[in-house]
Amino acid sequence: MKKLILPLFSLFLVACAPKPGDSLTAVNIELPASINQSALRHYSPKSQFGANSLTTLSDIDCYAIAVEWDKTQGQCTNSSGTVLAHANMVFGSFPQGMNIELFVPQGAARTFHLYGFSYQDNQGMGCPDFITFPIVDQQQSSKPKLLASKQVDVFGEILDVTLTRQIAGPDIHTCKSFPFQWESQSSATWDVAVWDQASWAP
Repeated sequence: MKKLILPLFSLFLVACAPKPGDSLTAVNIELPASINQSALRHYSPKSQFGANSLTTLSDIDCYAIAVEWDKTQGQCTNSSGTVLAHANMVFGSFPQGMNIELFVPQGAARTFHLYGFSYQDNQGMGCPDFITFPIVDQQQSSKPKLLASKQVDVFGEILDVTLTRQIAGPDIHTCKSFPFQWESQSSATWDVAVWDQASWAP
C-alpha cells in the first residue's frame, strides 16, 4: 500500500498553517481502495460538476480531508447554502487506497471530515487540489460527498484515525472562505458535442 507523508513545510502550501508554538501530532489515515466501479459515470461538462452524483462507494476516485476545531474558517455548504462542515486545515485530494500522514496541531475535539468524489483524470495529473478546485477539474468530477465526520482528541506523537464512509452523506455544492479558494461559475458550459445548438436542448 502506498503511503504519503505530508511534511510540515507542505502545510504552509496546502493548509492553514499551525502557529509557531503549536505541538503537532502525526495523524495516520488509511483511504479505502475501490475494487469494482459501477461504470455508470457520465462526464459531460454542461454545468459546474460534469459527472453524475455518486451512487456507490466504489465510484470514488479521490478523497480529501478537512480538520475543524472552531467554526471561524472554511465553510462547505449544500445547494441551499446550509453549512455542513467547517475547516481550519485542508489536505488533498488523494487517490483512493493511499495511507496518508497528516501533521495536525494538538488539542481536544478535532473533527476530521472525509470527502470523496469521482474524477476523470484526462491530463494524468492525479487528483485535483481540494483547496482551489479549479473549474476545469470540477467539470471532470462529481459533486464531492461528505462521507464521514469524526471528533477526536489529538495528542501525542502519533495517532491513527479511522473514518467510516457513508454514501448517504450530503453532496457538497461549494466550499468557501479561507483556507478554501474554490473557483465558481454562474453559467453553464455547454458541451456542443452532446447538445443541439439550434434548440439548446439535449
